[in-house]
Amino acid sequence: MKTLASWDPNQPTEKGLLYGMAVISGFFTRYQYVRGTAYSFLLDRQPQMGEYCSSWRSFLPDWIPSPKHEKLTENYAAGVYMSPDQVKALLADYERKAKVRQILTDFFEGNLEVFLTALQDAKRTGSGLMEAAEVIEVEPLDLNRTVCYSDLFLCDPKGAYIYQDVAIAQIKEATGMSEEEIAKKVQEGKFTSQKTYVELDDTEQE
Repeated sequence: MKTLASWDPNQPTEKGLLYGMAVISGFFTRYQYVRGTAYSFLLDRQPQMGEYCSSWRSFLPDWIPSPKHEKLTENYAAGVYMSPDQVKALLADYERKAKVRQILTDFFEGNLEVFLTALQDAKRTGSGLMEAAEVIEVEPLDLNRTVCYSDLFLCDPKGAYIYQDVAIAQIKEATGMSEEEIAKKVQEGKFTSQKTYVELDDTEQE
């Protein structure tokens, strides 16, 4: 809270108040973590999926400035917003429309179950869904070193475990090392971050 209160009020809304909204909401409700598959990135590939998103202006009171961007463009920022009705529509279309199901399956791959859980949680509580980058920074090779700016215990760990599995698989492929050898080097401090091998964005779904 002290960090949020000290932020520059002149910075874009998506990096100030909206990012702070994601951080604060994570103290009160369960949220999901995905690595590299933000819905914002899906819109870059499949713009028609924007029908399930709303402008932040439709949600924010007049006294809050509109964000410069309606989706993720950088870290420590808010991304897209889905209204409660759009959450329900996307879940329904995933079930009944083969094209929508295929788009989500192809894009989210191993993270699909995590994303669907975020949608189902939002539907169950009658809430909308927002995304934000870097609310939690997972250290896949040593999950105990993960940094979280919200309540870590309310983050469903499934997405972090998926990231860990992917990280280990990439390191094994890149180095030819076994999991035991990787674990030993992590303990020795020789591997401190999977970002050595691949750069992707940390994204949270509230």
